[in-house]
Amino acid sequence: MQDLGVVSITDATSECFAIGPNKSCTLTGAAGSNGMTKFVLAFQETNADKTVRIHDPETYFIKAGRQAMICSGGIRFTVVAK
Repeated sequence: MQDLGVVSITDATSECFAIGPNKSCTLTGAAGSNGMTKFVLAFQETNADKTVRIHDPETYFIKAGRQAMICSGGIRFTVVAK
């Protein structure tokens, strides 16, 4: 399992990580209600014919100022909501 370390998420920001040959994941943050921060994790793969396949995104919520460890799709990271 690949460890991406600590990732900070803020409103309206995206961060992309290369996680292998022709594979990446993108984290996108958004302000949520009730002091929660929403973030979306999406995995992308580029096939041999250069077609990009985006897997179903995963949505998480975390309280501002808190952190959580996420394990998904062969990666793990600790997310910190700011």
